[in-house]
Amino acid sequence: MTVDVSRALRVPLGVRRHLETPLFRNSYALVVSGGVSMLLGLGFWALAVRLFPAEEVGRTSAAVSTMTLLAAILQLNLTNGLIRFLPESGRRTGAMLRSAYGIAAISSLVGGALFVAITVGRSFLAGPGGSTLGFALLFVVAVPVWSVFVMQDAALIGLRAAGAVPVENAVFSVLKIALLVPFAAFPQLGMLGAWMLAASVVIVPLNTYIARRLLPRHAGEEPTVQSWWEVRRYLGSDYTGGLLETGFVAVLPILVTAKLGLVANAYFYTSWIVVTGLELVLFSIGSSLTAEGAHHRAGTARFHAATVRLTAAFIVPVVGIGVLIAPWLLAVYGPDYVDHGTTLFRLLLLAMPLRAIVALRLSVLRVERRGAAIVRYQGANAVLLLVGGYVALGHLGLPGMGLVFLATQALLAASVGIGGLVRRIRRESS
Repeated sequence: MTVDVSRALRVPLGVRRHLETPLFRNSYALVVSGGVSMLLGLGFWALAVRLFPAEEVGRTSAAVSTMTLLAAILQLNLTNGLIRFLPESGRRTGAMLRSAYGIAAISSLVGGALFVAITVGRSFLAGPGGSTLGFALLFVVAVPVWSVFVMQDAALIGLRAAGAVPVENAVFSVLKIALLVPFAAFPQLGMLGAWMLAASVVIVPLNTYIARRLLPRHAGEEPTVQSWWEVRRYLGSDYTGGLLETGFVAVLPILVTAKLGLVANAYFYTSWIVVTGLELVLFSIGSSLTAEGAHHRAGTARFHAATVRLTAAFIVPVVGIGVLIAPWLLAVYGPDYVDHGTTLFRLLLLAMPLRAIVALRLSVLRVERRGAAIVRYQGANAVLLLVGGYVALGHLGLPGMGLVFLATQALLAASVGIGGLVRRIRRESS
């Protein structure tokens, strides 16, 4: 006899039906995953600073940031490709997934090795006593491992099984924290080694689950992808947009440092990291919209309207509360952060509902395979932020960067057509 868990827990019928909808179920799973990863990630670094020398914590944090950036570049946009095209790949799903993993792993291995060869002795790869061969070799291996690890999430989303994503990331996060204690015996390699071993351990069982439980669902279906040339063309244009997205996130702290100095960047970065975390949640919800729209193209407008309502229910309260308690949040870092960062933090938060409109529009464009339009949006975002930020920082300081971010998102959201979006939502709700 089977037991309906939701009935056993007396979950209201309306809630059960809401959660039975893949769009909502997968979106909630990705939001939970982002929250769990953020909290456990803070726990990892909080423990690391107590177990490892400060210079090694700094070196490993730089290595992890660089590894993440290289993986994003070297996986050639295949993560977005899996989210967009796995729902249409039918019996070719397994072959597509294996090819994506293989291409990303080889590209990341070669790219990571070239990066080490070019920068060894002149970057974080040079430890307190000079170049560390073991650390450099571990970094080379880390880049392809992380590329495949990240692509697993995309595979789960594309296969409409995002419910496994928070479990995967929670296991990974807990395991890397647990490994810190025994790995503290290796000060130079311990943190990065714990990170990579935890990721490697998770890769094997998760992909076994994908191969045995998820791929058979598509075994008897005919692919609906019309042309592999069209797929490659889409991946190329969307890749350009993705690089622009990654670029502005990484470059803005560098711009602040160049204009105002390291101390000002410390004030900026404590706010920026929260905003980029919220953006990750928004794009995760958008990924669920992309997967569902690709699976059922005729329902894209309805899915879009539903996702906008869901996103508004999440982001509006978060922004409202964040704006109200901004000084108390920043007080965790010290009074100087409150004095110099509160206005900036509030302006960045106020931009996030507008950023959400743009993020969901990009998800619809991915369903429609309109790569050129994605590049236009991402390019406009990057240029306006970098040029506007360069000018505003010199005249207004950190609040100027917040104003530029808010104004840029308002312009992009207006270009989406907020009035038309509201009318579509009302039409789909009626």
